[in-house]
Amino acid sequence: MDFHISKIFLQNKNILKAKRDFGDPYLWVLAKNNEVYRINSITNVLEDYTARFSAYGNLNFIDIAGHNKDSVYIATSSTNVILYLNGLTKVIGSQEGIPGTVNSIGMDYPGGYVYDFIDGDLRGREGDAFFIATDHGMCLYDYKLGKILPNATKKPAKVFEATYRSEMFSNLDFGGFFSLIPQYSTIQLNKGTSGGYGGTLYYGADDYGNNIYTAYYTYGMVGNDPADLSVYESGFLMNIYWGSENGLFQKDRNYSSNYTSPHKHYLHGLKVNKITSIYGLRAFGSGGFFNPGLIKENLLVGTDKGFYFSTSGYEELDENRMNKYSFFKHPGFGDKVINDICVNATSYQRPVCEDGVWVSTESGLYLLKPDYAPYIDFKKRLKAIYFGGEYSGDTVIQVCQGVNTVAINPLFSSVGSLAQWYRNGIELSGESDGNLKINSSGEYYAILYDPCSGFHIETNHLKVSVLQSPVFSFEYPDTLKYCKGSLATLKTENNPAYRYRWYRDNVLINQTNARLDISESGRYRIEVSACKGSWVSSKSVRINFVELPEPVISSAKPSYCEGETAQLSINVNADSANNIDWLRDGKVVKDLHGKITISTTEPGLYSVELKDSVSGCKRLSEGFSLSFIPFPELTISKQNISDLCAGQPVVLTATHSPGTFSWSTGETKDSIRVYSSGMYYATIKPTSGCSVTLGMGIKFFANPVLNLSDTSVCSFSGEKITLSAPPGFKKYEWNGREGTDKFTTAEPGPVILL
Repeated sequence: MDFHISKIFLQNKNILKAKRDFGDPYLWVLAKNNEVYRINSITNVLEDYTARFSAYGNLNFIDIAGHNKDSVYIATSSTNVILYLNGLTKVIGSQEGIPGTVNSIGMDYPGGYVYDFIDGDLRGREGDAFFIATDHGMCLYDYKLGKILPNATKKPAKVFEATYRSEMFSNLDFGGFFSLIPQYSTIQLNKGTSGGYGGTLYYGADDYGNNIYTAYYTYGMVGNDPADLSVYESGFLMNIYWGSENGLFQKDRNYSSNYTSPHKHYLHGLKVNKITSIYGLRAFGSGGFFNPGLIKENLLVGTDKGFYFSTSGYEELDENRMNKYSFFKHPGFGDKVINDICVNATSYQRPVCEDGVWVSTESGLYLLKPDYAPYIDFKKRLKAIYFGGEYSGDTVIQVCQGVNTVAINPLFSSVGSLAQWYRNGIELSGESDGNLKINSSGEYYAILYDPCSGFHIETNHLKVSVLQSPVFSFEYPDTLKYCKGSLATLKTENNPAYRYRWYRDNVLINQTNARLDISESGRYRIEVSACKGSWVSSKSVRINFVELPEPVISSAKPSYCEGETAQLSINVNADSANNIDWLRDGKVVKDLHGKITISTTEPGLYSVELKDSVSGCKRLSEGFSLSFIPFPELTISKQNISDLCAGQPVVLTATHSPGTFSWSTGETKDSIRVYSSGMYYATIKPTSGCSVTLGMGIKFFANPVLNLSDTSVCSFSGEKITLSAPPGFKKYEWNGREGTDKFTTAEPGPVILL
């Protein structure tokens, strides 16, 4: 890079300090003899504020820090800091809490200062403040509360840098480990990062010199590419720099506490008063460790013998992880004493734009403009865009018709470049975002514009060819049912030019053919690709493998006898009724279709077949043999007596099949004697359980009672007489002759009735 002197202010004045407000465009300038100026960095209007501080001529002004155009702090070589606020001045001194003689001040722009270390605990702060460093510690003044915050440090401190992106100060409360009396610096990072970093600066030994006049650090990266996050957050690439009366020194911060770790020494024998750096071409790189692009970070060094600047050391590291630099002396300053350097920034967030350098010299304030153009080959395409997803790393791809691919401008637009996309050399109207969706053939690239430098540069090119999307059929119902144990098959046409992959329940499975045999229930779909990175999905088909319950036939009773009705049931839910068929001896009984429970008097081998009405799956039960047990044989006979008269016994005899036999009289013999009228029952109970009971009625006739009174007959007159016997007897014999229950006679004499 080159620097051009753009303007010179306050010629022939010894400018001690110049510091930008990073909340507005104003620059506050401190010159020798307590002169104070304010410059509008946009209009370059210079205003003299010296008179506003005339009341403090007894104090020596040594440092300045502006909050905004109406608020500035001036450090004096005493215990006092002067605050100018909206036209009024105020002294902040030891009574307000300044712990010692002030040597430097600075605004805490990032707002991340860790200000106290008590009993091993780092104490943070809240609010907005600026640093006041003294020979007895450092404190913070909260400009919103208008007071110094508690818990100032107790040992000598110094503010080396305080800008919108960098803070560096020494604070011996945090250390001091070596006999060399090292200066231990806590380094604060730009806003949005966490915590602070420490590093050790050396003096009083070897070639280091006896005094540290200035110190600075480079962070190593300016981007936040997620791929670089662990490196970015660790401070892994940080280098620290300090200046003494013997030149400029550099160490890797991570190993700076080791005195024997390597260091670099530049500008030998020169007293170094200020070290800082300037970023350039931020729009032409992500800032990530793996893709820096054209981003530059150059060191700026003010000495007692002129102004020096370095080559960019951004991500240029040596074997000891130290940035590599070469230094150049700016001829426009000769051997002027350079007291201070402040980098001008017009934008502090993305897009960051550091467009100038304010150089405070013994003979005026200079505004330098950086110039990178001579060292950039604008004809060389900047490798800044790539394809996302599966095409990452490719520059020529084929995509399927109707499928978008994405060209990515990775973080270039997010760090501040203005991008315009082109296809085949024609501007794509309205396409200026970091990502470009592509669905047509062509050669794509972007023109990146740097809003800071005004440069523009063409990126690398990406070529896209669009192929016809795959055409395939997959005509299936939404749901298919199959019997468990069988295989289902889904397929599409097999085209050698296509690639296939299958999903089950939206999880990719290891199947890459056009046909898929399936034995597990789930939701299946196929994706077909005709080109890399593009897949077209079919609909999803639900495959269910049906496992019917095993039907089991049960009977209401263990056995049935002839003449009974058997009741059989199966163990299925009622909603399956329409899928039930009963079979007897292997033949479907149509009248029993759909019944869970049946009644039958027909013997045979019964079975049940369940059938799923959708899939047609069937399941047959085990056979159930139903038989009806015949009743045992039983007859009763009685002794062959035609008439049974009271008092006469009769013998009843039962003839039966084997089994347990008994009479209703309780007797168990086959033959019994009975003496009275009534029903007599015999029962046979075989082991089959089908018992038979048979009865026989017996009636005994009562013996006749004959009670005929004597009577007379007159034979002379031919008179006849009729005798009557009790009715109801089977046979009547009168005087040996058979008759009825009536007997008529005309003959006197005895009458015998039998």
